[in-house]
Formats: sequence, structure tokens, C-alpha cells
Amino acid sequence: MIAAGKATLATGLDNKVDLAPNWNTTEWDVFGDGGGSEAVFGKNTTLEAVTTLTATSSSAPSCVAEGFTGETNNLSLAATPALGSETSPTMGSNQTNGTTGTASCATAA
Repeated sequence: MIAAGKATLATGLDNKVDLAPNWNTTEWDVFGDGGGSEAVFGKNTTLEAVTTLTATSSSAPSCVAEGFTGETNNLSLAATPALGSETSPTMGSNQTNGTTGTASCATAA
């Protein structure tokens, strides 16, 4: 169990397995802890994930509502505010178990 709090940044260099030349997809979320389990968040929880990319292209990334893991959470995609101008290609998405609005994802170049 992870204590309540606010994550602000997670980052890492590709200095172990050299995936950068071939990496073209990322999945980010908070999932259950293996075996198809579900991460359960308290009432009116909202998760805002923003990913900034370092790439050879300055084009905005694309968002695809697709998952690659069997683990889940009890949040739904929610309306995501526009990101505005970013210094690097960036994408963001909100998930909540409160008021969702129209599900969306935001991108910026």
C-alpha cells in the first residue's frame, strides 16, 4: 500500500538497456499490483498524468485509449484541460472516479 500524497515527477535515463532508438509507445497509469488486480482509489480521486517526451521529432504525440496490462484501477478517463505551449512534445490525461465530463487527452508540440 502506498501512502497518500502527490507524485510530481518520475524520470529516468535510457542508460541500461538502450531502448530509446526503438521505443515508440508508452503507457502510464496507476495499476493494481500484479495478477490482474485493481488499484482502488477513494471517492472523488483524480489522477492527472502529464508526460513530456525527449525525441528526434518536435511533433505532438498522439493519444490512444488502449491498455497493455491486465491490471486496472477504478478510475475513468475524464475531460483534460488544454496543455498550451510546451517546450517539448507533451501529452496529458485526467482520470477520476468523480465527475468525468467528456473523456479526452491533450497534446502539445
